[in-house]
Amino acid sequence: MCAAYAHELPRYGLEVGLTNYAAAYCTGLLLARRVLKKLEMDAEYEGNVEATGEDYSVEPGESRRPFRALLDVGLLRTTTGNRIFGALKGALDGGLDIPHSDKRFAGFQKGEGKKDAALDPEIHRKYIFGGHVGTYMRTLMEDEPEKFQTHFSEYAKRNIDADGLEALYKKVHAAIRADPTAKKTEKAAPKAHKRYNLKKLTYDERKNKLIERLNALNSAAGADDDDDEDEDDEILVGGFTGAILSLNVGNQTANAAQRRPPPKPPAEKKDPNVSGVTAKVLASMKRKEAMKEAVAKLRERGKKIEGVSE
Repeated sequence: MCAAYAHELPRYGLEVGLTNYAAAYCTGLLLARRVLKKLEMDAEYEGNVEATGEDYSVEPGESRRPFRALLDVGLLRTTTGNRIFGALKGALDGGLDIPHSDKRFAGFQKGEGKKDAALDPEIHRKYIFGGHVGTYMRTLMEDEPEKFQTHFSEYAKRNIDADGLEALYKKVHAAIRADPTAKKTEKAAPKAHKRYNLKKLTYDERKNKLIERLNALNSAAGADDDDDEDEDDEILVGGFTGAILSLNVGNQTANAAQRRPPPKPPAEKKDPNVSGVTAKVLASMKRKEAMKEAVAKLRERGKKIEGVSE
């Protein structure tokens, strides 16, 4: 429904110390007032306007019941004085109805027995208005001034001292109650960077480009096949001429040898991983080897016939 964050507090006058107990109280107060403002219940349930440190629970109004919420601490360790309980106290003082106990608020002290345990409002109020931070500032200024300059440098830049913390937080509480609505922060537009990505091609453009590549590869492979076929024809003509001259001695045997076709190479299975152009080149090489073997066999047969005729 609503959310509140400590990084919104600079808008209300708190620019430093956004993670301490007092800032957690301001964040819880901001959340409570924002929810009630959205539900149009902020006028009826003002909550505890003056933070005294005492435990406070909102009372039901005349027209509408108070808005009830439940505290979910998750995996956080619920130690006494934890900042989550500072946010809880701020939400309670803001007018929300949250079931709780005061045993974990800052300032709760255990006595000798259960009846003696009680919350000290003065100590709790001190934490709500940043008194513990002011005490630490004074200690560092006296004992370790160099550490004070580094640890509280942001406070020093804004002229915030230990004595002015309570007045500062009172102004923040009043500003939150005056306007708890959320406002979007103005952010500069991201800088436009030049992109160097290639233009995406359409389907027709990709198809035409692929066809051009295939045509170029096929034309290059076709030229190689023509050169190989011319060389094979020269070898065959010379081989067959020599074979015919040598076979004239025995016409019957020569005619029988000429009628025999050259042996065909065994058919091989096509490799699916071989492209069409590569397959053509391999087939041309195989044809060339087969023709050379056929010419060699014919020459051997011619030599044998000449030896028989002599």
